[in-house]
Amino acid sequence: MSTKRVLLSDVAKLAGLSKATVSRYMNHSIVLPQETIDRIESAIRTLDYRGNSLARRLSKGGSETLGLVLPDITNPFFAELADAAEEAASARGYSLVLCITRNNPEKEAQFIRWLDTRQVDGLLFTTNRPDNGVLRNEIQRQHHVVLLDEDIPGSTVPKVFADNVQGGRMATEQLIAAGHTRIAFIGGPEQLMSVRERYQGFALRCNRQD
Repeated sequence: MSTKRVLLSDVAKLAGLSKATVSRYMNHSIVLPQETIDRIESAIRTLDYRGNSLARRLSKGGSETLGLVLPDITNPFFAELADAAEEAASARGYSLVLCITRNNPEKEAQFIRWLDTRQVDGLLFTTNRPDNGVLRNEIQRQHHVVLLDEDIPGSTVPKVFADNVQGGRMATEQLIAAGHTRIAFIGGPEQLMSVRERYQGFALRCNRQD
């Protein structure tokens, strides 16, 4: 026995609203009174509307989606990071949206503001450019951002970083073990935490007397 698929028009009819209004609500393109929102979400639950996964997620009060903001996906490090983040998110029932900024400040701010529109429940955020304070201010007003790999000075959101000092030391030890005696350090902008810490590890190992 077949079951009739519930359509968006069915939700609109039960809620006593136009299909356009319900559609715009689900796309975050309209501001509605709370009473109207309650009617839409009640209709979604009553009809068990499954034609649009976003609608079902909205009825639960969240998108069940995380954003992963990366400066570059061609870099093998960021590609591996994206793969690991997707696997961890999927294991907990979340979808992952990949957001590439190419270190464009406007794109970084745009993705952070997604949190205001409920398009994502949280952001895993990575940048590899020095900040003049603008990015810090954007992040500080949010409560669902986790910084990965690189610090943004002055921000107090949760942070997950690699041990850059240890990494710089281990890389230098590998070169020394291979017989190299004239070793140079090539880094990025010295304003970046990762660059300073990797150089620190490099210098500690080079200055050590064995």
